[in-house]
Amino acid sequence: MKRSLAALHLMIILTLIPLWSQEETGPEPDFNFGISIGTVTLEDEVYNSVRFLPELSMGKLGAGLDIDFRFTLKNNDQGDLRFKVYRNDWYLEDGGSFQEYLNLYLSKFAYIRWGEERDSLFVRLGSLGSTTLGTGYIMGGYSNTLLMPEQRIFGGQFNLTGELFNFPYLGLQGMISNLSALDLLGGRLYGYPAADLTEIPIVKNIELGTSFYTDRNPFLYLEDLDEDGYYDIYDNSVYPTDYDTENVVITGFDFIAPVYADSFSTLALMGDLVFQGSGDPKKGGMLGAAGSVSFLRYMGQIRFMGDDFQPVYFDAPYDLLRADKYTVYANEGDPVLDAATGYLASLGAAFLQESLIFNVSVEGPFSNPDNDPYMDPRLKGVFSLQPGVLEIVDFNFWYDKMYISGFDDLINPENALVGGLVNLHMAPAVISFQVDAKYEPGDSSNWNVTSQIRTGIQY
Repeated sequence: MKRSLAALHLMIILTLIPLWSQEETGPEPDFNFGISIGTVTLEDEVYNSVRFLPELSMGKLGAGLDIDFRFTLKNNDQGDLRFKVYRNDWYLEDGGSFQEYLNLYLSKFAYIRWGEERDSLFVRLGSLGSTTLGTGYIMGGYSNTLLMPEQRIFGGQFNLTGELFNFPYLGLQGMISNLSALDLLGGRLYGYPAADLTEIPIVKNIELGTSFYTDRNPFLYLEDLDEDGYYDIYDNSVYPTDYDTENVVITGFDFIAPVYADSFSTLALMGDLVFQGSGDPKKGGMLGAAGSVSFLRYMGQIRFMGDDFQPVYFDAPYDLLRADKYTVYANEGDPVLDAATGYLASLGAAFLQESLIFNVSVEGPFSNPDNDPYMDPRLKGVFSLQPGVLEIVDFNFWYDKMYISGFDDLINPENALVGGLVNLHMAPAVISFQVDAKYEPGDSSNWNVTSQIRTGIQY
């Protein structure tokens, strides 16, 4: 325990050093403090939650804490009032490793950031929302928040453009899903090789990129709860706890070519060539177009998938489906997924300067003669209103449904991520309602549903 506390102290000191080093004439600090009170269900038990949410920013540097004190008050068998803290927030009963304690205490930071996404250098550490690199054909919409509220993961992402060095021809994007475990890492190097060679827009602005991703531990979040030597949520004969996984390695080469842009419409072409694995990798490719017409947003892709190739390998529900995807990735026998040509079609609308967004997309193969459920279409939907547009409310709703074999499946939430968040603002108070449902294949109950009602004060 002492080493974990020491790590926490060191983490705080390293975070504050840049603040102490600011000159007196530097930017004035901006401090906000919030407190939120609500309830949350953890391990089938309802806990009270009191969250302390201080934020401090100074110039480009900003940091926020999220200290969630979760507890219950219940009468025991003797009728005495019993106070119980959710212990996994503060220490690990089995002793835990340095890596586990590092993540436990790092996750008390809601975020640490430098700059904004539009800046030549942007770094953000903490929870990762919808993370997409390049065209999104390898990593599209990945999030490391699926294990919340039981487990918060501290990751990071960054964007770096050559403008920082007065060389606006190169850029670099990167992400790490879990800084303490260094498990899933990805990076994309991109450039504009014809920027100074021609004035033809489609050639001048073409962006070429190369990507590299690796998951060093595909079974990181699996557990053997009954200590029988097998992971509980998967077939025992396939996934014993001593199963020796190899690193997932995925590389890609892509292009993005803006064709046309004005105040009314835009159009860009894109493509990707992807290799999943080393030696004899699974191969796939994509050609597509995306753009806008007034408030409408659209995207279309033709996808070419070899045997056992999985498009958008690192997608939104990846942390729930790591083992399933790894089984296909590591397969060396008869194909689990047959080669196919597929599609993605997306249509949506954006209003109020991209603050009100609605989007629906469908993807899958053009044909599925063997009725393989893993090749059935998938539907995603998002409807959101960003804070600040309306004084009293903002919201975000999402639906991600896999394995759609017929019309009935569209309204059957099995094999889906379903959620919604509504914030009501009555300054200085904020009331939040959130329901988050995750379908977990192999789990005895299949559904992990979290509901929260919170009241917060910000000043």
